[in-house]
Amino acid sequence: MTNQKGGVGKTTTIGKLANLFKRRGKSVTIVAGDTFRAAAADQLTVWADRAGVRIVKQAEGADAAAVVYDALQSAKSKKTDVTLIDTAGRLHNKVNLMEELKKIDRVIDREFPEAMRLNYIVLDATTGQNALSQVDLFNEAIDIDGIILTKLDGTAKGGVVLAIAGEEEVPVVYVGVGEGIDDLERFDIDGFVSAIVDGVTRQAVADALKKGEKALRSCEERMGIMSRRAELARELDELCKYLDEGDGPAARKLAEDIRNKL
Repeated sequence: MTNQKGGVGKTTTIGKLANLFKRRGKSVTIVAGDTFRAAAADQLTVWADRAGVRIVKQAEGADAAAVVYDALQSAKSKKTDVTLIDTAGRLHNKVNLMEELKKIDRVIDREFPEAMRLNYIVLDATTGQNALSQVDLFNEAIDIDGIILTKLDGTAKGGVVLAIAGEEEVPVVYVGVGEGIDDLERFDIDGFVSAIVDGVTRQAVADALKKGEKALRSCEERMGIMSRRAELARELDELCKYLDEGDGPAARKLAEDIRNKL
């Protein structure tokens, strides 16, 4: 089941997940549980058609929990491998929608207790620190098993990933890296951190040698994504000192040490 407020790419992500599982040879059913937003089921139908999977839907305004109930009975009877439930985009202060989410959660537990079930929250990577509060609030309503980050088309927006990894116990499982149906990837934390550290370090060294003090200030700002880890503060200061002195090998070695500690 996927949750989150509107506008973050949740419905698009459902379509991408359906495509991902279909390519793995799984039978997939999408459930149009967003009966609140106008044309939500129509939009989801387009993605279901693109992925070549079944969709269960009802009329706009229908009881979302009832839609989920019917879809689960259908999925069980057809022995569907994967059932993806889209829920209405909601703000945490919309009490009726949050209660609806809890109701859907109870229906799934009651009707399909034997299922291997995961609740994913979809977050916009550009929301920054606000993403942390959203995870906490939704986790209070239902147990969140994983995070899918959308609009993560580069490491420049990756600060939220480090923030979530440092403060939340909920893992980032998938990332959206584009608009296409295939643009959903399993999150690789080692590769992601390596890209941030290597990219920042190489660029910072080049800029420091060419532009001096101005580039050093830029280096400090860009490396600020690491400053949340208090134990690395000294190493970051020392790295910028090496850059100031033009000592590239020493800077590179220290950057590797920082990466290994993450």
